Amino acid sequence: MNLPKLIEYKIKNDTISLKLNKNVKTIKFIGQQGIIEKSTENSNNGSYYFSKEDTYIRNEIE
Repeated sequence: MNLPKLIEYKIKNDTISLKLNKNVKTIKFIGQQGIIEKSTENSNNGSYYFSKEDTYIRNEIE
C-alpha cells in the first residue's frame, strides 16, 4: 500500500493548512461533535479557517 505522506502542516493566525505528496480522495476538517466543517476532494492540499465557535479541528484523510 502506498500511503500519502504529509509534506507540510501549518497553523497561521486562524487558518490551518496541510499538503500531501500526492492527491487523495478526501481531506476532511472535522470539528466538535464529529461535524465535517470542510471537505476537499481529489487534491493534495487543503485549508480551513477557524471560526469563533470552533474549539478544535482534526483532519481525516482518505
